[in-house]
Amino acid sequence: MTTTALDRDLSALPEAIATLGLQLGPVGPAPAELSAPILTASGSTGAGEATVFIAVVDGDGQADAIIQALAGAVARVHPDLEFRPGDPLPNLDVLSASVDRPVQIRPVLNAGACVGAIVHAEDRRGEAATPGAGAPMSAAAVPAAAVGELDMLRNVTMTVTAELGRTELKVSEILALQIGSVIELDRAAGAPIDFRVNDTLLARGEVVVVDDEYAVRLTEIVDPKRA
Repeated sequence: MTTTALDRDLSALPEAIATLGLQLGPVGPAPAELSAPILTASGSTGAGEATVFIAVVDGDGQADAIIQALAGAVARVHPDLEFRPGDPLPNLDVLSASVDRPVQIRPVLNAGACVGAIVHAEDRRGEAATPGAGAPMSAAAVPAAAVGELDMLRNVTMTVTAELGRTELKVSEILALQIGSVIELDRAAGAPIDFRVNDTLLARGEVVVVDDEYAVRLTEIVDPKRA
């Protein structure tokens, strides 16, 4: 098999994963164990598109811990990658179909049993994509079967956040907080708030009250290329 750019970037990954007591298998089809529900995380370079995905079997109560450990191992050998948790999915095929490029799948093994997988997104030439590289496929290039599987994502729950503002505090300042403390944010009074989906900026809007409850009226849809 031809060595790809990302293979070279992650050549130390098997050793990093071995420090967790796990093994990284060779590239192959989706393991049968990952035809069950999975938890996911995606790694990208800042504003770049995700190029590495982690999938772990969801069922033994340790999936979150395994994802965090694997994300740490990948980040150690590729520090440019920033991992964010994804949503639970029905199986690995749904994750693969949701990526706009072909993928390479490497199983993660524990004493020979598959507990998850590292998934590399490829470019159209079949090489593993370097972070931020590659262009999205047109709708015509997506197989009909993949489109059908993407329909399964319509019922996936995503975390939506209305963000008023942010700030940074020193540990000493946090320890000094008490009832009545005032924390200044990085947003001017009257400025629109950020509407985020899974921590990705999607829109901006203003706070309104509907039936005595806070709500957000969207005033701007954010272009992801300029966010």
